[in-house]
Amino acid sequence: MRNYVSNSMVNLGLRMLSRYTSEGQHILPVNHAEELYANRHSRFIKIDGLNVHYRIEGKGEPLLLLHGFAASLHIWYPWIDLLKNKYQIIRLDLPGFGLTDMPNTRKMDGIDYYGRFINKFVKKIGIEKTHVVGNSLGGMIGWVFAAMYPKKVNKLALICAAGYFDESTKSRTVALVTKPDFRKIIRSGLPRFLIKRMLGNSFGDKNKISRFDIDLYYGIINREGNLLSLMKLASLDINPKPERIKNIQHPTLIMWGSKDKIIKVSNAHLFNNDLQNSQLIIYEDAGHVPQVELPKETSRDLIKFLKS
Repeated sequence: MRNYVSNSMVNLGLRMLSRYTSEGQHILPVNHAEELYANRHSRFIKIDGLNVHYRIEGKGEPLLLLHGFAASLHIWYPWIDLLKNKYQIIRLDLPGFGLTDMPNTRKMDGIDYYGRFINKFVKKIGIEKTHVVGNSLGGMIGWVFAAMYPKKVNKLALICAAGYFDESTKSRTVALVTKPDFRKIIRSGLPRFLIKRMLGNSFGDKNKISRFDIDLYYGIINREGNLLSLMKLASLDINPKPERIKNIQHPTLIMWGSKDKIIKVSNAHLFNNDLQNSQLIIYEDAGHVPQVELPKETSRDLIKFLKS
């Protein structure tokens, strides 16, 4: 999974970081994180021995939202009030992220692990078929799930999704979190100014980064155990087998920010070319998380697509 660690993390400066942090300065205990980031909609279930955090809000057709690398179900907050009167919104913290436990990486055989996990999740919560929306890593998990379990997916939406990793199209990424110096971060945590810098590389317009976004990422990433999870997951060599994309027949909406620095917009055209039934929308001046930067426009386009 080393390709999902954006080059924004290169700028963290691991050696410099060790001078700014001390052991335990930023790490948030598990129970404290749950108090802060779980709410009345939060539910927890066991899947494969993992404690999994998820939320269900609204009524209507099921709509499953899958977040990206180093994020959590909270990344979808700008959409919830805009969609919950039309859909039953289901979102979860994927294994190793947010408030969900870290899986045993020795048992993970690639991205298909997450495809099987999502199948177990929807089955356990009683969902037979759902629309699926995924951002970044979550986008790849979404199309892999659709390829593995086509009868479980209604329509598919990919937001700046991962999937193509050859030399000409792979995202600007490095396996920084696998470096020995990253263990200093695991002990001390990421300070807010570095979180802000990371977010700056995910947004097309840095002025749209709110204090809420910074505080949210600061707490979630620094939850005890999460930085270790990032290091372990980033060290996995996962082959998504992008040739499977050509076999996906579900109606698919491809949504991309023109200023995406994490996964280049050229990947949007690859998806649009390979998918059998797709349409593409590119958002000018948006970055890697257009659903956060442009919630009204992106949710409106999603609703139009799902109802068409």
